Amino acid sequence: MAPRKDATPIDISGGLWAIYKVTWQFQGPVGGSIPNDPKAILAMLQARAPVTAPPDATPLETLAVQVAEEVGVGVDGEEEPTETHNTFKRDELGFYVESRAVRAHIKDLALQVSGFFPNIAGFRSKVANKVYVEEAKIHLWVNGGIAQAPTASETRYGSVMGKLGPRSFIKVIEYVNSPVVHFHLKLLRDGVITEDHLKAIFEYGGTHGFGPDRSLGWGRYLLTGLEKERG
Repeated sequence: MAPRKDATPIDISGGLWAIYKVTWQFQGPVGGSIPNDPKAILAMLQARAPVTAPPDATPLETLAVQVAEEVGVGVDGEEEPTETHNTFKRDELGFYVESRAVRAHIKDLALQVSGFFPNIAGFRSKVANKVYVEEAKIHLWVNGGIAQAPTASETRYGSVMGKLGPRSFIKVIEYVNSPVVHFHLKLLRDGVITEDHLKAIFEYGGTHGFGPDRSLGWGRYLLTGLEKERG
């Protein structure tokens, strides 16, 4: 196939990817989204699972055990908390959010701002296929260190309609107040998605918010760093 006459060659001698370090400074609470009750974790996974699971899929019960370990609670009734609430995943360093949550956030934002870039057909899909998060875990930093515990928790009351009629519930959410997160993006160096596009995406995202309870203003952030480290 002959190259397009208007095609501009891209110099990829430095590699296919440009690497950017991204910093978000949250402007208030960031809420946990993982139940600290093994039974609630299993119910959450069941609600999110596809109707038809692939033949090699990990059983949900196995995944529930894994998630329970990542939030530091027992399984099969061991060390089961007396109060069910939403918390964060944690490792030996402290609290973190998963990169897939940040990637899903970026793709959602790309859809919302796509109208500002009518010259790029399928802007969201372009972002999805050309922008990737490097880290698997993105830790929450507070006062110069990784958060080891929530700042506090907030209790909400409400009701839902179930099979047997209305049912009241209590929702307790742990949160970390005004953390900072750092992560790296890999941006394909074909000139389609640029640094200016990333800035627009995160400008919208800062107001849209990241994580649960965005309708209450949680999860809003400022893009305080977008530093090109390579490419």
